[in-house]
Amino acid sequence: MPEESVRLFISYSHRDETLRQQLDKHLAPLKGQKIVEAWHDRQIQAGDEWAGQIDENLNNADIILLLISPDFVASNYCYNIELAQAMKRHENGEAIVVPVILEPCDWSWLPFAKLQAFPKDGKAVTIWSNQNEAFLDVVMGIRRQAQSLFEQRRQQAAQEKEAKARFLQKLEGALADQVISDIERDTLDELREELGLTPEAAAELERQASASYRKNEKARDNYRKTLTKLLEKGAYPFSEEIRKELALRQQDLGLNEEDVRRIEQPILAEAEAKYQAGLQAAAGKPRSSAGATETSRPLERQGQQAGLQRTLQHSDEGKIDAAFADYNKAIELDPHNAAAYNNRGNAYYAKGEYDKAIADYTKAIKLDPAYAVVYNNRGTAYYNKGEYDKAIADCDKAIKLDPGHADTCNCRGNAYYAKGEYDKAIADYTKAIKLDPAYAIAYDNRGSAYYNKGKRDKAIADYNKAIELDPNYADAYSNRGNAYYDVGDWDKAIADYDKAIELDPDYAIVYNYRGNLYFHDGDSDRAIADYDKAIELDPDYGVTYGNRANAYYAKGEYDKAIADYDKAIELDPNDADAYAGRANVYSEKEKAKS
Repeated sequence: MPEESVRLFISYSHRDETLRQQLDKHLAPLKGQKIVEAWHDRQIQAGDEWAGQIDENLNNADIILLLISPDFVASNYCYNIELAQAMKRHENGEAIVVPVILEPCDWSWLPFAKLQAFPKDGKAVTIWSNQNEAFLDVVMGIRRQAQSLFEQRRQQAAQEKEAKARFLQKLEGALADQVISDIERDTLDELREELGLTPEAAAELERQASASYRKNEKARDNYRKTLTKLLEKGAYPFSEEIRKELALRQQDLGLNEEDVRRIEQPILAEAEAKYQAGLQAAAGKPRSSAGATETSRPLERQGQQAGLQRTLQHSDEGKIDAAFADYNKAIELDPHNAAAYNNRGNAYYAKGEYDKAIADYTKAIKLDPAYAVVYNNRGTAYYNKGEYDKAIADCDKAIKLDPGHADTCNCRGNAYYAKGEYDKAIADYTKAIKLDPAYAIAYDNRGSAYYNKGKRDKAIADYNKAIELDPNYADAYSNRGNAYYDVGDWDKAIADYDKAIELDPDYAIVYNYRGNLYFHDGDSDRAIADYDKAIELDPDYGVTYGNRANAYYAKGEYDKAIADYDKAIELDPNDADAYAGRANVYSEKEKAKS
């Protein structure tokens, strides 16, 4: 039985009331089965505004019956108003018009003449030998039309359900980071139009998705904690038994497969990477020629995030300590001064004491929960501690409080970048650039995200823009040098590395990069000179020792190569390339002896 009856509007001349009543009797089974719900103007109550009632019911009808007779055609209201309105709705696909010929008349020229008329062959009811048979034929036609409408409704409902499911799935993906970015919003709007959803329906789905996300947030966090505990116990790769237990855990928490996939993907990807690294170390995987070049990173050396308030005017250690005395006094005089806690947090941040900085930022937030910049600053501190999810959460809050803060978009982009979520990082860097078109750091960072997606041309374009905005930006030269290196434009790469070193002679990693290029160009001596300088500036960076070992190995200086591989392994016991390189050197030494 259908959930909602087909709405039937009967348009007729009052002079045909007797025939209308006969039709009404034959409609009784359809009404009783809730297939149709008929309306005609005799149902208007005394005192009601009859024209408005007719207009409302005519416009809401699914099927409009036109009871055609000479009196209907002669009626100004029936013909010029109801018939005209009915045909307009029919032509717009909003209703179905069904002509019912009650009495013989010349209707072949009327607007509905091309429509199927009832009874059969348009033979008027009054000339049938048995009028009950005529009305039965009319009612059977109405039943078929109603059933066709029910089928259309079912199909439309199924299509709408599928459309909403697709839109909801996309929404949930966009809400995975709790905030829908401008790019994600554009994608959702395009999908809504493609699926034929109204803006109101889309807004309601977004409300549902947001409510569901908040409701399930604790469950997702609990599942994430379960995974983390298993990994801390060394349970990866997971056994079949653990997988079964996780499935039960998922069921208990009420999480769907998509929730679990999103939670597991980054966590297990990292676990798999560590697992594979261990296998490679055990197997002694050879070092590839490209393995010595580190991946370009945003903010490789940017100690203080650009998003930090520039409240500290004391740059050297002694002046920072002097600033602490001022901030401590300000807090002593006014323990409820949120700005003082924020500023002292910045001072701790400048000294690299991130836990103390976070404690002060947290106190400032407690005193002033709407203090947007403090969420940004705490997020930056979390970022520098490697706590990227917390950094993102704080940036989300800062952006919600102050959507126009370019630094916060850049900060969140850095956290996404660090997690390997480059598309989200690019979206945030793009937002930062939109808010501040002269933001050189955001261009440099977006370039690095494009670099890691393999889009070297876009990366170089962004590095060019960063350098145009800030010609003394050493990071941008270094990163562009890496991109030129990868596309085989080594002369430009060398020029960029040279420029980065000129701007910052203590930039250790760039000596390493330039050394890699010299090494791959067959100039081991110049490579070693650059590696020496990189190690002098940063003696705890194991990769450079491994790279210098490669150069010594190429020169046949095996003892020096072994010493450097030893140091690389000491600094990073999981450096599979260093183990493999050292094994190769031992092998060459044995061959030399024999």
